[in-house]
Amino acid sequence: MKTFKMMLVLLALSPSAALAQDYYAPTDKEKEPVARFRLDEIKIKTEPNGNKYINYELPETLTGERNVIVASEVKLPGLDQLPVRIFSGPNATVTCMGADDKPGCMVTHRNLRLDANLAELKINETYYDPELRTAAMQVVREFQNPVEHSGNQPIGVLGGLKPRADKVDPVIVGSWLSKYETVDGRPMFARLTLEKDTFEGSFRYSQTALPLESQDWGKKPEGKISGVKYFGNRVIGRWSAGNSSGWFEYTFNNAKTRFEGYYGVGENGSARAGRWTSTSVQ
Repeated sequence: MKTFKMMLVLLALSPSAALAQDYYAPTDKEKEPVARFRLDEIKIKTEPNGNKYINYELPETLTGERNVIVASEVKLPGLDQLPVRIFSGPNATVTCMGADDKPGCMVTHRNLRLDANLAELKINETYYDPELRTAAMQVVREFQNPVEHSGNQPIGVLGGLKPRADKVDPVIVGSWLSKYETVDGRPMFARLTLEKDTFEGSFRYSQTALPLESQDWGKKPEGKISGVKYFGNRVIGRWSAGNSSGWFEYTFNNAKTRFEGYYGVGENGSARAGRWTSTSVQ
């Protein structure tokens, strides 16, 4: 009963539940951006006989191995008088509030298939920034070793009050004026362009002190953007200019008018070389 009451309090009061993007693995505030995972679908469904169930698949960037969760609604005397529903299955107990197509749930998992090494491989495909990779692996360890962090079973928040509108990540296209730091700390200016449907782009760069809007970008050296991947508002990819190349990772605002992030020189996951931040959309 104590656990049940704690779930109700968390569902009602937790800001993490209100902001969850499909699935949230509880962690400290600094790691929250890498502890939110997008799932294909979260709905409470009804079988032909009228029984309800919930099913979803946990992200492999958290578990390492595939885990499909199916839990059926629990019928208990008096439970229908409460604003919650409880679902139980071999791998989870799920306590939900909200409509069937937009539930917000607290989940306690059990008997999961977990592999931190496989999760790390998935993380390395999803994040190029080494500091985000490190934070994501800390979340994995907290989830997969819950005795040390959150009790004796992996827990999470499912659904939330602000589900995303689209299941397919939008391709971000356009041009932005931006500034980034060189390895030795000098400011560089660039006009970055991401092209439609090609998952590529380009940037022209300059070290002159002229205002960004006054630069003659057509005469500046050109670099290439390639291998772009989209994860909601987050974008990762590769850059190359002259004899140098490396990775970048940006996060855009919802209006896609601004971005901020980091870049590195060399292989994906190499140390941050500096910040790369937009100043305006062009």
